[in-house]
Amino acid sequence: MNDLVEKVIAEVEQEHPELKVVKSYKDVLPSTPVDLIIPQGYRIDPSEGIIDITIPDRPKVISDAIVLPTAKVKDTENDDKPKLRLQTWNHSRGQWEKNPFLVNFGMISTTKEIGQINSGMVIAFSEDQKAGAAKFFHALWSENNKPEFRKPIITGHCC
Repeated sequence: MNDLVEKVIAEVEQEHPELKVVKSYKDVLPSTPVDLIIPQGYRIDPSEGIIDITIPDRPKVISDAIVLPTAKVKDTENDDKPKLRLQTWNHSRGQWEKNPFLVNFGMISTTKEIGQINSGMVIAFSEDQKAGAAKFFHALWSENNKPEFRKPIITGHCC
């Protein structure tokens, strides 16, 4: 996008804040530790969660929790099964909270696997939210192919 277009968009958004285009987590929650682009067709609302807006006039909450992958973690350089460090938005406290467990990398983007993160964790998806949440995380991961995620954190732990 060129500078003139960005300037016009900024002026319109300033005059009409209701028209502001939300592009990233930081647009919604400024304290976000890692700024990720919200995939097209979705909206994040601090009090409602993650909302699918692909069908006009029929928004659907696909996750009550706002979940943010903050890092890809590997035990060793050769580890072919990286895990994700997740944080969730605590609406009542107005802050991000680190999830105490690492989640298998592929687990959040498939309908079958996403339900497994419910066990023993603070993130829970109901049966009717699983498919939508998995689709959102797949789109989120595709949209945010950023260097900080391509280059994982190596913990040095093994087996």
